Amino acid sequence: MKFLASLMMIVCAAMVQADGTPLKITQGVVVSEARVRVPVPGQNLTAAHFYLHNQSDQERLLVAVTSPIAARSELHNHTEEGGMMRMRRVDSVAIPARGHQRFQPGGYHVMLYELHRRPQTGESVPLLLSFDDGSQLSVDAIAESVFDRPHHNH
Repeated sequence: MKFLASLMMIVCAAMVQADGTPLKITQGVVVSEARVRVPVPGQNLTAAHFYLHNQSDQERLLVAVTSPIAARSELHNHTEEGGMMRMRRVDSVAIPARGHQRFQPGGYHVMLYELHRRPQTGESVPLLLSFDDGSQLSVDAIAESVFDRPHHNH
């Protein structure tokens, strides 16, 4: 039994994302693809995005995300109201049992307000994810600019 537990720890430690950064796991929740947007000039706020996969048999709730680069942060979601997209603060985000939740533009995301400093493209930005059971997970998000991606005019 100890061998199996040791083997599982080694396998989990060896798991990496396609970009070479390690996956982060706590209490059955795996975090990957963590990114923070480089703020546009003149703005003192930004957004964080990532992918959460719940490997456990119980629903989990993400209740907060903080970062040392921001004075405050909020969980948000975009919803459509009367044909208009609106950003709304939410208290928590459910990650279904054996399911996933993507934080992305136009959906759930984390707003980071009153930035202490402006992250630069490629920089590692620490995020601390807090869950409903009191567990926390430290993640290094990669800063990227909307101008870093190829744009296609069709």
